[in-house]
Amino acid sequence: MSFALRKKTWGLATVATIATVGTKDGVSGQKTGRQTPSVATVTTVAMGASSKSEGTTTAKVFPISNPDRWCWPNGPAMNGQEIDVFNRRNNLFLARGWGAAEAVADRLVRRDRESDDRVVCLECVHYTKRWCANANAAQLSPTKSSIQIATDLITLLQRCPGFLAIFALPVAATFDHSLA
Repeated sequence: MSFALRKKTWGLATVATIATVGTKDGVSGQKTGRQTPSVATVTTVAMGASSKSEGTTTAKVFPISNPDRWCWPNGPAMNGQEIDVFNRRNNLFLARGWGAAEAVADRLVRRDRESDDRVVCLECVHYTKRWCANANAAQLSPTKSSIQIATDLITLLQRCPGFLAIFALPVAATFDHSLA
């Protein structure tokens, strides 16, 4: 295993980027003469005061207290809650047979950040295999209770009076359906 340490000092704080690479034979997984990198881990940590002993440098490593400190709303990256919601949506959309699930889930993260009250059919309890089982309430059909939905409409952000969330929307995205 190889180990690399790169330190930067900003004012009084020292930050280190640590990279470790595990090696093993790419075919059998055994340690052999022919080793290829198989795992790389990069971590940024705060460093304490270092001390020298017998020609080596050791340092105390402190974990960073708030991993979301540079994420939304302080930066463009997704914070922990957004990542959790993104993963739940992506898994739901994949389970419902939607191939472009990641793109739709990413668009919904932006929707949540903007406090947009529109929804997509893929998030609804009534959506099943390109069918809306609540077509009357959704005002898609005046006579039928179930109707097939056009492919473009399934991921279109819209205000649907028949929408019922399959799981709770993030706080910023909740809204009152009676006002729609």
